[in-house]
Amino acid sequence: VNTALASKLSASTPLITVDDSAHVNEHSLEVQLPFLQRLNKCVKIAPITVMAATKNECKELGSAIGRTIRTFGGDILIVVSSDMNHYEQESITREKDRIAIETVLALDSGALLEVTESRHITMCGVLPTAIAIEAALTLGADKAELVMHETSGTATGDFDSVVGYAAFIIK
Repeated sequence: VNTALASKLSASTPLITVDDSAHVNEHSLEVQLPFLQRLNKCVKIAPITVMAATKNECKELGSAIGRTIRTFGGDILIVVSSDMNHYEQESITREKDRIAIETVLALDSGALLEVTESRHITMCGVLPTAIAIEAALTLGADKAELVMHETSGTATGDFDSVVGYAAFIIK
């Protein structure tokens, strides 16, 4: 853990509190970390788990993260892990994912939060994604790129109940 960055992040907003137990039942960190370590054996992280947040809290938290990264300096990568839509037919999941993907590509965190709620898109990491968009905007990002979008049906052959996956780069 990059304790210096983690400390600055927790001091940047009252929305961040240090709580090691927050990661006990959340598996995204254990999924991401081996990949990060494979790319950089010396990688240090400042993990954040988001349980609940309003639209305004997402904006505030993202802005605080962006400002902290800017003042901290160095090369810092923001990584968010999330599935897209869950356990519906392939065609339905692809359509719901397309709608959510459009909002990420538009760098519109508010629209992402609104559309996932109104269209019942079960994107489990919608809050961290909205926060990351806000952090990226604070850091000067002006575009997002869809690297890949697929569903679990491609791997399993079961297209009746799939999970969507998408990868983005925001610059």
